[in-house]
Amino acid sequence: AGEIIVSGFRAALQSAQNIKRNADTFVDVITAEDIGALPDRSVAEALQRVPGVNIGRFEKPSDPDRFSVEGTGVIVRGLPFVRSELNGRDIFSATGGTVLSFNDVSPELLGRVEVFKNLTADMVEGGIAGTVNLVTRKPLDRRGTHIAGTIEGNYGDLAEEWSPGVSFNGSTTFETGAGSFGVQFGYANSELVSRTDASQLGDPCFRAPSLDGPCIRVAPVDSGGFAGDPVFDEANFPPAGSVVVPKGAGVRTTELERDREAFSGVLQYESANRDLLVTFEWLRAETSFDTDETSAIALINDDLLFPVPAAGSTFEFDENGIFQRGILSQRIGDAFATPFGRGGIPLELQRFQRFTDSTTEDFSIDIDWSVTDRFRVNFEAQRIDSDLKQDSIISTMSTWANVA
Repeated sequence: AGEIIVSGFRAALQSAQNIKRNADTFVDVITAEDIGALPDRSVAEALQRVPGVNIGRFEKPSDPDRFSVEGTGVIVRGLPFVRSELNGRDIFSATGGTVLSFNDVSPELLGRVEVFKNLTADMVEGGIAGTVNLVTRKPLDRRGTHIAGTIEGNYGDLAEEWSPGVSFNGSTTFETGAGSFGVQFGYANSELVSRTDASQLGDPCFRAPSLDGPCIRVAPVDSGGFAGDPVFDEANFPPAGSVVVPKGAGVRTTELERDREAFSGVLQYESANRDLLVTFEWLRAETSFDTDETSAIALINDDLLFPVPAAGSTFEFDENGIFQRGILSQRIGDAFATPFGRGGIPLELQRFQRFTDSTTEDFSIDIDWSVTDRFRVNFEAQRIDSDLKQDSIISTMSTWANVA
């Protein structure tokens, strides 16, 4: 019978299953074929396909006010403490921490992504939630000459602009009497222009149905947050008949422009008897991320002050006492709350711009030598350089106004 060779998508599934089957712990794998077949624009978005892995949809994990079209941080089984590695080694980018910004790596340059959900004794500590290992493509993984490329375009309906993307990867191997040699070069460029429009209600809290008093809290609130002992418990909170009213509202429009360019080069040598493997690798990622935001946010920060319906209007609530619509204002004549005596609540008009440029460059050498069946030598050396430049401009104007 002839030899049966499995290739294509079924081979990718078989490869991922074999890695999971032979692993010493719980691990999920996304292969290069999976990444290329999915419409994901970053490694983070590809990772969300893994069971138990979620990604953030905010520009930054600590900033829930600004949504991001492109996925950001990775969360494994509900925990954000994820360790990142590149080819099994430490990797970081200039983002203020010792982890890799997954958006800085082009998915086209990866051979597979491994997600370890538990630690083993031979793994470096730090991945409380899990460890994500990005494994780049290698020329000796697929012998012969291979050339691949992609051209794509993404249209943002709110931004009304096209975002192009191109990638190229070429590799070849040479078989000689001394062994096998492999050379590979990869390039990827991806742009993304997006716009998000958002509206929000600020600090909704329980109020008496007469609306003549401040927020009813479980515990008192001062400038530093909750203070003092609780004044209510689960048996009598919220008070019967109370309604929920926001202390402010706002709208914002955020325009984001991201440009990512990545280069990779790999040289490999494997001896004729396959007991020695030497790999030289270079990876460079350049990312620019620009934010342009306009917002109008109205909010009463003092817990002793509270909004009331504007003159001649009323608040509308649903059957559960939740605020539905109305015009938020403050009582005219309160010199502290409305200094100009015209009512309204504090309104902040803001224009915010941030320009970020980051560069991460990684050089590494890996020598794996199987001296005998029971004796193996492994040597690795790595150098990482990261640079971050960030400029921000903010302009703000404050006034008082009724908010509908």
